Amino acid sequence: MYYFQPGLNWALTDGVNLKLALTYYGFDNVKGAALDNSSGTNTLDGQGNLLYDYSSLSPSAQLDIDNPFNGLFNHASLFGEYINNPDPGSDNDGFLIGLAFGDKKVNAEGRWKAKYMYARLEKDAWPDTFPDSDRYGGKTNIKSHEVIVDYGLGKNTSLGLDYYYTKSLAKNSSGSEVPEHILQLDWVLKF
Repeated sequence: MYYFQPGLNWALTDGVNLKLALTYYGFDNVKGAALDNSSGTNTLDGQGNLLYDYSSLSPSAQLDIDNPFNGLFNHASLFGEYINNPDPGSDNDGFLIGLAFGDKKVNAEGRWKAKYMYARLEKDAWPDTFPDSDRYGGKTNIKSHEVIVDYGLGKNTSLGLDYYYTKSLAKNSSGSEVPEHILQLDWVLKF
């Protein structure tokens, strides 16, 4: 895998910043191959090898605002990313959209940040060896909600709570989407 990511960081006004990027992901010798650590959710040929190529384009954007809503929060961000694999004709898109608010960095006592993300990753949008392993075991063909709350305990140490609610886009044999709930508690020490 190789990638190329040009981007720009643009100060729109004092306290409002826009980041834009476009990433090209290139994969050589993937089509027709079996990948190590695959979760088995990409489309395979009759021999169990990947049916498609996974070279793709991924635009992303993030809008940062300092002291929004008359200083209700110190910082807020809106962000998103999209990916498209042009090789298959369907089930080839993925995206993530989100919102964060609170302090820009949680690096001191009493600082905090909350973040919400919604993600959808179709079956052949991305090789199933790379997705977030906390979202349905790293599988593709999922939709997911994630909520993160971080709180600063002291200088360079924080406590984080991370909740995932994920469903498969495919129905199981009873016709329902099987949900998965994950709750993680992280103690972070930076040194």
